[in-house]
Amino acid sequence: MHRKFRIGMLFITSVMCWLLVLGMIAFAYGATVELTWNANTESDLAGYKLYSGTAAGQYGAPIDMGKVTAYQMTITPSVGATYYFALTAYDTSGNESVKSSEVSAFIPDANAPETPKGLMQRLIAWLKKTLGFA
Repeated sequence: MHRKFRIGMLFITSVMCWLLVLGMIAFAYGATVELTWNANTESDLAGYKLYSGTAAGQYGAPIDMGKVTAYQMTITPSVGATYYFALTAYDTSGNESVKSSEVSAFIPDANAPETPKGLMQRLIAWLKKTLGFA
């Protein structure tokens, strides 16, 4: 009975360690992009809308930023992905400006490739010359 308990605890500990490792990998794979901009001076400014997407000029639904002039966006990027951002201002009447100039952020792949295996060398030219092979 005591042996079964230890084997069960070892299994639970192993599973918990793997979950911790997988959680750290998922956490490490996220990227945070900080966006800042100059405040508009209109007296009827109601806020800003932030547009983002993975293709230049193509954005999803905007995020209403309110009147802040900085935002940190945490994203889980595709490997080597570029994200594109544009901003608009809107007033209390609901008028929205033209989109700002687009900015982009390249999120590099943080994981190094697997180490190559099976590297071998042969001294073919040396063997041919030393041993008299043609």
